[in-house]
Amino acid sequence: MNVASAVDYKLSFDYTAISDVTISAYSGLNGTGTFLGSYTLAGNGSTVEADVWTNTTFNFSGQAQSFALTGLSEFAAPGAFVAIDNITAVPEPTSLALLAAALGVVGFAARRRQA
Repeated sequence: MNVASAVDYKLSFDYTAISDVTISAYSGLNGTGTFLGSYTLAGNGSTVEADVWTNTTFNFSGQAQSFALTGLSEFAAPGAFVAIDNITAVPEPTSLALLAAALGVVGFAARRRQA
């Protein structure tokens, strides 16, 4: 996953995995550049039948431009997997400003039409 650098982010999602998976941050796009840090998602030993999900939220900012999942090579057994669901996108401040401006224009036009 690639992101813009020097921006604050919040990423929230549910995950399920049989064994641990690591999310690593890099200064370059597509998992290149300097390694900046990592976080391990603990495996919960779930199987498809168990349907055990864990919610995780990350707040991060700084130089990271990409994130990579590692540890997936351990999933060679039949039925072994990692799944991510319910990813919450957080609006960028510029998107919110654009939305507010658009609503202001609509409100101004409606008020002008009434007058």
